[in-house]
Order: sequence, then C-alpha cells, then structure tokens
Amino acid sequence: MAQADVRAGAYYQKAAFVRWQVHLKERRKAAWRADMRVRMQTVRSLRDGALRRDAWARWRQLYQSRLMQQRFAVRLIERYFERWKDKVREVDATKERADQLVVAREGRIVVRCWDSWVRAAEVRSAERDVAERVGARVVGEFMALWRRRMCAGSYFLVFECFVDFVAAGMNDKRQMHFTMSP
Repeated sequence: MAQADVRAGAYYQKAAFVRWQVHLKERRKAAWRADMRVRMQTVRSLRDGALRRDAWARWRQLYQSRLMQQRFAVRLIERYFERWKDKVREVDATKERADQLVVAREGRIVVRCWDSWVRAAEVRSAERDVAERVGARVVGEFMALWRRRMCAGSYFLVFECFVDFVAAGMNDKRQMHFTMSP
C-alpha cells in the first residue's frame, strides 16, 4: 500500500500539476488578452487622439481660413466704401465749385451790366449836356443876329423880355448870357 499511496500521490500530483498548468495557461492567456486589450485600447486611444488632433487642426485651419476670408471681405467693403465716400465728396466739392463759379460768373455779369448801365447813364448825361449847349448856342446865335438887325430901336426892351423868358427855360443862365453877350 505504500506503493499505491506513492503512485496515487504521484498521480494526484501529476493531475494537480496538469490542472495547474492548464490553469496557468488560461491565466496567461487571460493576462495576454487583458494586455492585448490594454494595448488595443492604447492604440485606439492614440489613433483617436491623432484623429482628434488632426480633426481639430483641420477645423482650426478651416475656421481661420473662413475668418481671413471674412476679414478680407470686410476690408474690401471698407476700402470700396471709402472710395465711394471720396467720390461723393469730390462730386459735392465739384458741385460747390460749380455753384461758386456760377455765383462768380453771375457776379461778373451783374458788375458788367452795372458798368454798362453807368456808362450808358454817363453817355445820356453827356448827350443831354451837349444838346443843351447846342440848343443854347443856336438860341444865342439867333439872338445875336436878331439883336444886330434890331440894334438900336425900341425893340431892345422887347429883346430883353424875350431873353429873360428864354433864359428862364434854360438850365444854365450863365451860359445863356455868355453866348448872348456881344
């Protein structure tokens, strides 16, 4: 029996060792699977992180590109708006200059009209003076001729009355006496 016990002990020992080896293999496989899961998880997380970083980089690039396009559009609109305002200012300035030129031109026309009216008035005044002088000279010559013809008689008194009457109608009595005096 001792030999049977030894054999049985060896058998049980070997069975226990086989079970332990199987259990050890299963534990190693389980550890390897867990390790592989961890590695796969790590690989997945690294890949997901890379994808996430890549996606964020692309999104950031697109966002910045969109912002730059918007800024460019705003600057372009501002630039064209400023040009438009400058042109409007130029047109307004041109209108103001045109108004000033019209006012200046009208002013020159008014001055020219005034000057021509003044010249015409001076000419009319000079013409009136010449006509009065000519009329006075004609009357004076006529009276001198008439006086010479009538020269001495009673007609001299009538002549004085006539001279006074004509002189009252004339503007310049001194001129009348000057032209009629012998």
